Amino acid sequence: MRRFWPLLLLCFLPLTANFAQSGRVDMEKVPETFEEFLVQLAWRNTPANRVLEIKQEIARNETKTAKLQWTRSVGFNLGFNQNADENDPTMPGTDAILFPRVSVGASLNLNPILTTGYSVRIAKENEKIAEVEKYQGQIDVQEAVRLLYAKYELGKDILKVRVKTEEDARATFELIKELFKNSEVNFEDYNAAYTNYHQSVEAKLEAAAEIRATKIGIEKWIGISFDEAARLFGIVDK
Repeated sequence: MRRFWPLLLLCFLPLTANFAQSGRVDMEKVPETFEEFLVQLAWRNTPANRVLEIKQEIARNETKTAKLQWTRSVGFNLGFNQNADENDPTMPGTDAILFPRVSVGASLNLNPILTTGYSVRIAKENEKIAEVEKYQGQIDVQEAVRLLYAKYELGKDILKVRVKTEEDARATFELIKELFKNSEVNFEDYNAAYTNYHQSVEAKLEAAAEIRATKIGIEKWIGISFDEAARLFGIVDK
């Protein structure tokens, strides 16, 4: 029974591949989410991706050219003899030599006929390679942008938490400061509240900076500013 498992696995591999493709963003359809919109922008505006599409188009044209290769097997030539009228048979000691005014010839080269099929198959394989490279490029773009966008969303949640923490730390510090003025708490308590407040401020600034850095990372892919992309998608404040 064990020997049949590899065969069963091979049978299900195409289905698995199709399921894998189902999670991929369609680069042509109208995006339903802002994340999909960012992926599409990245695909359209990244110069390296244009190279992949150009390579695919070249491969298609090479297939068309290969299919016409057999036409080079037949050749025709047409010649005009300028010396046809220069021979004068009336001159003594001159034999009549007839030169045709027009010469027509044909040739047949079997090599293009015999190799057309191979050339077409090679061109089609190159076309498949170009398609796979394009597909892989789309996967890479999608992965990079989605990871950055997930990092951006996480960064926003972290910033919300740190803003609340900073507000609570500030309120606590203000209370401790008043109590310290009235000698109701010692210096250690005042210093701990002061340190905690400033650490929370620093943490909030770091979270905001991380969000900005993530936006820059996304902008590298999409070719425009993050805020402009949000406006294009119809989001006022992102």
